[in-house]
Amino acid sequence: MINVSVLSFSVLKNVISIRMTSSSNNSETIQEIKQLKGCLQKYIIEDSPARNGGSPDKDTKQIELSAKIQSLNIRSTLNFVLHTEKQDFHIHKILNIMGRKLTMKFMSQKEKKLQELLNKVAEVLNMPEKEVLYKFTTFKSNKNGKTVKGKKSIYELSEKHKTVVIDKLKKMLDSRAL
Repeated sequence: MINVSVLSFSVLKNVISIRMTSSSNNSETIQEIKQLKGCLQKYIIEDSPARNGGSPDKDTKQIELSAKIQSLNIRSTLNFVLHTEKQDFHIHKILNIMGRKLTMKFMSQKEKKLQELLNKVAEVLNMPEKEVLYKFTTFKSNKNGKTVKGKKSIYELSEKHKTVVIDKLKKMLDSRAL
């Protein structure tokens, strides 16, 4: 996840080219983005009214894009260009978020592995992926014995928790393979 803003966008014959910037200089995030350059994957761009001086009670708006990072420039800020398939409804949504403080979510390599395993386990258990994740992230606390409710999105998990869930899912699949 990274904080971004849309600088500009161009509508070409078959694609929408979106120029974005981020002041993030987190080396881990920059490495993830470098690895994603040229790879088609899902990005979720969120516009939170609370981050832009609005009411925190209003709903966060999301844009889901299947896109590629076409170019990347790292100086004092991180600048990159996303290319996504041209779709009219995206044009209007992108226009409405220009210049706003946004959050962009994308899958790291660990999240891709986790998503792949969730998909396999969901098939085996004949359950939706969100329910599988919830089941594998719900646990009893050692401190007071209370049940800690699970998560329904991989983006809600810490890096350590992602590793734990990946290991649990692998063990479950390995035990079914025997």
